[in-house]
Amino acid sequence: MTAGEEKLILQCFGVTRLREAQRALIGHALAGRSCLGVLPTGYGKSLCYQAAAVLMEGTSLVVSPLLALMKEQAERLASLGIRARRFDSSLSEAARLETLEAVRRGEVELLFVAPESLENGQLGDALAEVKKALFVVDEAHCVSVWGHSFRPDYLKLPDWAAAHGWKTVMALTATASKAVRDDLRHAFGIAREAEVVRSPYRPNIDRRIVAEAERSDAALMEFLSDSGHLPAIVYCPARRTAEELADRLARAGLQARAYHAGQPAEVRERIQDAFLPSRDGVLVATIAFGMGIDKPDVRSVVHDGIPPGPEAYVQESGRAGRDGLPSWSLVVRRPGDGRRIRNRILAGEPEREALVRCLRWLMPAARRVVSWWEITTECDLAEDVVQRALAHLRDKGAVAVEAKGFKYYRAKPLFDLETILDGREAGEQAVLAWVAAHPEGEVEALAEAGNMSWSDAQDFLDEMSRSGEWKVALRQRAALVRSLAAGLSPTAEADLLAAGCRERREAELARLAAWESMLDGDECLNRAVERYFEGESAGTPCGHCSMCRREAERHLDAAAALPAWEAQQAEVAAALFAEGNAALQRPAQRARFLLGIGGPASMRARLWAHPAYGSCEGAAWEDVLAACRP
Repeated sequence: MTAGEEKLILQCFGVTRLREAQRALIGHALAGRSCLGVLPTGYGKSLCYQAAAVLMEGTSLVVSPLLALMKEQAERLASLGIRARRFDSSLSEAARLETLEAVRRGEVELLFVAPESLENGQLGDALAEVKKALFVVDEAHCVSVWGHSFRPDYLKLPDWAAAHGWKTVMALTATASKAVRDDLRHAFGIAREAEVVRSPYRPNIDRRIVAEAERSDAALMEFLSDSGHLPAIVYCPARRTAEELADRLARAGLQARAYHAGQPAEVRERIQDAFLPSRDGVLVATIAFGMGIDKPDVRSVVHDGIPPGPEAYVQESGRAGRDGLPSWSLVVRRPGDGRRIRNRILAGEPEREALVRCLRWLMPAARRVVSWWEITTECDLAEDVVQRALAHLRDKGAVAVEAKGFKYYRAKPLFDLETILDGREAGEQAVLAWVAAHPEGEVEALAEAGNMSWSDAQDFLDEMSRSGEWKVALRQRAALVRSLAAGLSPTAEADLLAAGCRERREAELARLAAWESMLDGDECLNRAVERYFEGESAGTPCGHCSMCRREAERHLDAAAALPAWEAQQAEVAAALFAEGNAALQRPAQRARFLLGIGGPASMRARLWAHPAYGSCEGAAWEDVLAACRP
């Protein structure tokens, strides 16, 4: 990068200087070298690809899972005079079409997309003729199966980028162990010399660990009563505990609100909008909050119970003090924290029976419309497991996904039908009359009635909605899956998938063990975290963490009582299972229910409202599972 190019960046983005790592990544991109950046939260990852894209000729594509971040960045870049757009499911059909036209005309320098949007054929067509600049993968750890938030849809990114003509890739993340970095370099063909890694150490964050033997808010209340620690984010492991804690903090006089994925989108947006400008607010949240949120003056991040691993801890605590001013991270440890996380890891391993059922569902004769909601709830598997199963079958050449859309529609005419049909061709009149006679049903039925493909039926419904003459609602995301090869054994493939899931489970358990060792050990916490991510730590003790200060209150009392499995609970289980609920047929389903670990089937059946749900919370997974077996 030349001095002139750097001066242009500083002027364009209003920054005073580039950090060394930013300069290195921008330089790699301008030289046409794919690169990997692992930079701590608040370091300025976004500027790396934004600056490179402005200096490169053509269209740069930014793949991100964070809709809120895409919207905020696209709007901010546009305000700076940079031609940035976004293409995602939250846009209206008219806005998406307008964006595609702008892309075709070469009027977009930076296009933000969600990974799922890359399946859109119209997007691929629009990008086909444009000059390709930079392919950016944000939150790149999602590509690696060893990452803490692996997403199967990210696995397709390397092949998609290559197939559509992108030769230069910039992969960015805040947290990546050596195994994850190796995965990313291999996936995108990145040379080791083009890997730029910076320590997650943030010198402006004071890191504290406090242990409480019983359920008490004493440490948390004392910490938050200091106005210098506000505004604050408090992370809780579950929605219910977030609601309860926010209520207790509010009654204590704090400006506290709960935020979690169970709230309607408009409620979450209202709470977030109130928190962002706040100087003394406390947001009590699940992990649903934080990624992509631009609030640099968060003074403290509190974890009510230990986070599940070093990656989550670094990423979430790093949301404090992004403005560089003194800030705090507080972790309140409680008896059973480690067991709670371990239970969730073990409970998350899919049962072989469920995998076999899922594979049989995905390997239909000819074609089949698969609703993700139906398959996840019927098989009681998390969607990422179902997506992994589908990716496995695609890799084997057993199935292909021909289109994506929705399974069900609901349509209501807003005008008299005769008025709507007036002047239209006979074929279109017939289809619209059919919809009026069948105001709700499967999109596939509409396709058959109109002698069109399932994908064309989706487009037809979109056109009805855009016309302003109909109110159209679509539900249950779905895919049209086509069988390519017979003879594949669902049981044999389930065994292969199960082996991969076991391997991932062991990696997660090892991650938890390493994390608990850091919390229990005497090594400087910042240096221990650094060693975990980088394999070594050359730094001296930080002097501003609980370990360096030798704070005894960070250790849990070895004699602290943990909830134990009691024999009479088996009687409760037996009575409950006699009810014959379809979501409680398998031993693992019953164990998850008693431990309060929700799954797709139990959520569908609203079992979280049952008085026995979570009645054995805190007991060990193995004990509860054994009691649930016949």
